[in-house]
Amino acid sequence: MQRLGLPFLAASLVLAGCSEPQISEKQIAGNPQATPPSTAPTPKPTENSPPLSVPPPPPESVVETEVTITEQEPKSSNESAFDSNQWNSAVGLGGGAGAGGRFGGRRGTQLSERYAAIEQSGYLLTSASPMSTFAADVDTASFSNVLRQLKAGDNPITDSVRLEEFINAMRYELPQPKARQSFAVETEVTACPWNDAHELVRIAVATKEIETDKVPPCNLVFLVDVSGSMSYANKLPLLKKAFGLLIDQLRPQDRVSIVTYAAGVTVPIEGARGDEKLRLQAALQQLKSSGGTNGAGAIQEAYDLAVKHRVPGVNRVVLATDGDFNIGISSADELEAFITKKKELDVFLSVLGFGRGNLKDDRLERLANRGNGVYSYIADLATARRVLIEGFGATMMTVAKDVKLQTEWNPKLVTSFRLLGYENRALATRDFKDDKKDGGEVGAGHSVTALYEIERKADAAAGSSEPLATLRIRYKPPEGDKSREVSESIAGTVSAELSANGQVAATAAALAMHLRKDKHRGTITQASLFAMSEKLEAKRHPELAAMFAELHRGATATDSER
Repeated sequence: MQRLGLPFLAASLVLAGCSEPQISEKQIAGNPQATPPSTAPTPKPTENSPPLSVPPPPPESVVETEVTITEQEPKSSNESAFDSNQWNSAVGLGGGAGAGGRFGGRRGTQLSERYAAIEQSGYLLTSASPMSTFAADVDTASFSNVLRQLKAGDNPITDSVRLEEFINAMRYELPQPKARQSFAVETEVTACPWNDAHELVRIAVATKEIETDKVPPCNLVFLVDVSGSMSYANKLPLLKKAFGLLIDQLRPQDRVSIVTYAAGVTVPIEGARGDEKLRLQAALQQLKSSGGTNGAGAIQEAYDLAVKHRVPGVNRVVLATDGDFNIGISSADELEAFITKKKELDVFLSVLGFGRGNLKDDRLERLANRGNGVYSYIADLATARRVLIEGFGATMMTVAKDVKLQTEWNPKLVTSFRLLGYENRALATRDFKDDKKDGGEVGAGHSVTALYEIERKADAAAGSSEPLATLRIRYKPPEGDKSREVSESIAGTVSAELSANGQVAATAAALAMHLRKDKHRGTITQASLFAMSEKLEAKRHPELAAMFAELHRGATATDSER
């Protein structure tokens, strides 16, 4: 069985032209307190070194992190084109390499990416607050986006790392819902890999998978950004290839419209049948980038077409952009209000993000959340294939909307708990039963996995017959407004080791905590991450394999500069 650890890396990296893995204890990803590169040897932290802490951002409800990198023309071979102090000054950090790179400076003009700031979650005492409530989130954009940054030789921007999206980007073998069930639930309790004093609780909620030919008729409106910023190879050219894959999967009962926007709005295709593939592909390949960004005007046109060609099945606008709207209804609040109103017509919105340098990640995520859709980042054709082809049913067909999860911890057994991630999806306890409060949308074959770190009471036996917690799931059917609720008890028995699904989720979570220097990451180091990866099958988890290959590549580059 081929695994992700050192034996796997030794084989795969040689094929990629890299050296044999030499594991560095230097934590290379995204440390805002790091010092600029030096020719002097850098001391390596040990397993007992205290973790580097990063102060959380101010607790505003919505905070944005805008990263602007001004890159000059290449300098002489003896002088780096990249100034790490300049970059850190731009993003408000101290000294350090920041996002500028493990591999030195980059050529280009001005790059600006924007992310919503994340305030890291802390531990809550069950004696005071036993409830944990959050909206379901099946977005995976963060994982693909961070992998893109690593491949480019950059240290990931801290707020681009969303822990829950790392976990939910993984592949799991979960049980299917039984007859008349909307969800199947799988839970486990084990020792926490990065904190011996805590236990790790995994909760996974899965919907029933659906074969592509069983998906009801689809009315899709491709809303395509063709503004000047989309000219790069990883934007419009990649977008055309991605939508080309999707067109090849469409059926005669499906309907497709294409709306483009730049300085103005055009409609190259309206209401075409899914089997008119040559016509659709020709219209797609003729798209060219130029002009401004009238995204809001185009959104209005796209929703009008979606309503006009409505089918008794899936009606969805698929927005593909780098996220920059600067003409028309450019206010984020106005756009979100418009999209929220349109979803009442059962026309939902999926968002595909493209490119680097101009990505407005915060806006794309919020639009998808308001539009009952999913936000995915398309880094390459492989990602497009996974999102649009392998996950066609999950991406297009919503089976439960306004999904909320609430975990009530037993204060007799648990002293404190922490939910890993979901900071931007957290809800107040009272919001769980408030149907005016928006939840998350879950598609066919989707799964939502949540990890909790808990501290068990010293006098509480691990084999207690009392439940450790109670999980409640509240949701609405896709074509209804009356909420339903199901619940399930979580047993407190501690398993001797992580299950296969648990190992994948824990490794993904540890990786995200390492990359964003989570203040609760405990004993996680790059070496411990590689040790965790050795227990996974590489063929089943190619995304993790790619991420670990990039971590190795960065560690090797860092070592070679010493």
